[in-house]
Amino acid sequence: MNTALSIPELLEQVIEGSKVLGDELLAVAELVCRAWREAVLRVRWRETGVEGLLKALVPLNCVEEISWPGTLHWSLSRVPTLEDWHRFNQVALLVHTLQLGWYLPLNDGIIGTLERTRPDPSPRILPNVRAVYAPESTGLETLPCLLHLLPTSVKSFSVRYSQSADPSDDAAAEATATAFVAILPYRLPFLSSLILGLNCNSPELQSALEAAVGMLHELEAIEVSLMYLSTPMVRVLGELPRLRRVKFHSASSMDNVL
Repeated sequence: MNTALSIPELLEQVIEGSKVLGDELLAVAELVCRAWREAVLRVRWRETGVEGLLKALVPLNCVEEISWPGTLHWSLSRVPTLEDWHRFNQVALLVHTLQLGWYLPLNDGIIGTLERTRPDPSPRILPNVRAVYAPESTGLETLPCLLHLLPTSVKSFSVRYSQSADPSDDAAAEATATAFVAILPYRLPFLSSLILGLNCNSPELQSALEAAVGMLHELEAIEVSLMYLSTPMVRVLGELPRLRRVKFHSASSMDNVL
């Protein structure tokens, strides 16, 4: 990595790192910070050296976005410890947008461990995250757990999920999606933008979505993927005071914009 770049070049550069770039990343970031306090450094991490990345990023005050590829796990060999979460929380304080792949392998076991080991289980672990993007590689089973970690102040939430070829997987996915949608407005009541590309079409999910959307009074934009746009859903959308844009993906058409 060339640390002799001009400041504008540094600011526009996306740093692609691996385990061995921690010190070099710090050197570049410190140079940017000294030269321009409001600098934005975007970091794209290709390897699974999450601990090294955290150590490198914690001292920085110029990080706007940290993203991982969808196949990345938190650790190759172990469940994250409480210390790991505290260190990640320090990074999260600097992050405006948290892009989620598999790097947070959240499940009931991990959440249970966190609840037992944290002195006070009430504070959210990621207090300053304002936007969440969960790509197709994010398993639906991650989502209900994720809601317990996010602050209620999250404004934007996006999730896309591709159906499995196994019908039994789809049944489990629809049950999980329904549970997720049901608790969404209670955990994230101030959402202004919501994208739900769940591709799940059960009547239970449809009803849960209708009820949930009706409670999101700050919603300005919504994009949903369902079998059909029901009359109750149209009524619910029409009653949202701030809603300006609706995009509806049906099973037969992907370009229905209301």
